[in-house]
Amino acid sequence: MSLVKTVLSKLFETALDKEEKGTPDSRPPAGEKKIPEILPDPASLQLPFEHPVNKLRDLWTEQAGQSPIPAFCLSGLSEDHEILSAAELEKELVRLRQFVTSTAEKRLKEAEPKAVPPADSEKTEAKPEPEPEKVLPDLDAQPFIFSIKNQLAAWLLVYPPVGQGKEINRDMLAPVLKENEVNFGVDEALLDKLSDAEDRYFHLFLIAEGILPVHGKDGYVIDHFPRKKNRELPVNESGQVNYAELNIVNNADKGDVICQIVEPIAGVNGRTVFDKEIPAKDGKKAA
Repeated sequence: MSLVKTVLSKLFETALDKEEKGTPDSRPPAGEKKIPEILPDPASLQLPFEHPVNKLRDLWTEQAGQSPIPAFCLSGLSEDHEILSAAELEKELVRLRQFVTSTAEKRLKEAEPKAVPPADSEKTEAKPEPEPEKVLPDLDAQPFIFSIKNQLAAWLLVYPPVGQGKEINRDMLAPVLKENEVNFGVDEALLDKLSDAEDRYFHLFLIAEGILPVHGKDGYVIDHFPRKKNRELPVNESGQVNYAELNIVNNADKGDVICQIVEPIAGVNGRTVFDKEIPAKDGKKAA
């Protein structure tokens, strides 16, 4: 029994025992607020350090001197637009990862330094041929569009320029929107101010938002008289049934309203960011 007591005392040792043994208590000291744990945004894409997009950021940091941390989050939607369920969001994050990976890999490949032969290429025995210099190509900033599968939202992602390439500007954004056929619910104000934003590169910006369809409501009936009657046979003390008290008939006067029929409400069609109509369901007539 002594062995059992020893084991139990180890498992259920008190806070006083901890202090005597110098074990720190998990509770914060009196008066000190516990710092809440910050959980990752469920709509945010988490990428490893070795991801191609982080290599692109390192390249831009060397060129520009500083660069914001990449942030890829499917957020910014209107509060009343619940366009993605939790299961759909999970699938969209998988698609977003594929999108960011493929575009970053392509951009990184295009940004590889190119070998440039020296101006004096004459070769002699006393003077060997010099090594070719590697120079970054000149690439303008490059925007991309990511749209979710239900076509109700689209985000903009821009990679920075390379070498002597041009910074992102308003004129570069119109062609990519046209190419991706995003022409409804476009945030024109964002297009105007994006070129001056500090986080304009390596971030997702909600550039267009569609409209959810509003389905109609079925019609219904408001009864002013009960449709069913209590058919129990009232029996008196003598065991006889008084059929006059069955109350199986609803008495109504001329002009009385028997019931009200509420008409159905028609649905309102929605619209995708590609300016395509999303049909809504109309309400059914009351039976």
